[in-house]
Amino acid sequence: HTTATTKKLTATNPSVQSHPRFRSIVGSCSAESTRFLWSTIHRCNWLVVTAIFTNRTVTMSSPLEKKLQQAVEDIETLRAERTKHLKTVQHLDTQLQENKLVAQELELVDETEEEVVYKMVGPTLVKQDLEESKTNVAKRIEYITKELARYERLVKTSQENENEAETKALKLKGQIEAENLKKQQAAAGKA
Repeated sequence: HTTATTKKLTATNPSVQSHPRFRSIVGSCSAESTRFLWSTIHRCNWLVVTAIFTNRTVTMSSPLEKKLQQAVEDIETLRAERTKHLKTVQHLDTQLQENKLVAQELELVDETEEEVVYKMVGPTLVKQDLEESKTNVAKRIEYITKELARYERLVKTSQENENEAETKALKLKGQIEAENLKKQQAAAGKA
């Protein structure tokens, strides 16, 4: 079953198949571990993947490995959250630029001439007072600026939390490696 899963996984992504770390790890993993590895590859970077699969006899039964798996899932969640916040920042930035352009255009309107400002309400254009338009646009710019600053803080916080989770995962990886080294030394001492 592991071989079939491995063939399926490597066939769907040749770059993964050629990666030496993947080839050395997958050869001895259980089907469950191989599926977990594959899903992790898609959502995390190799640094975190290698934190999970550091020796050839991988089992997901030790408490440290379960904690490591949870840490990787936390990283994935934090990364998704940060990505969502980044998309919101981009959207708000676009809105801010558009509203600044509208404000500039409204400044060019001369009240003494017969220039008229219209506001789109649904499918219709409604005549609007120039000062009211300027005030509305200024308020929108102010609101978008505040929201942009708030989301930029959220992105920064998400990045910091993600970095902390990666540090935690690396510490767990080190603990697992130390535990495996002790087991190997104990086994070598008995032999």
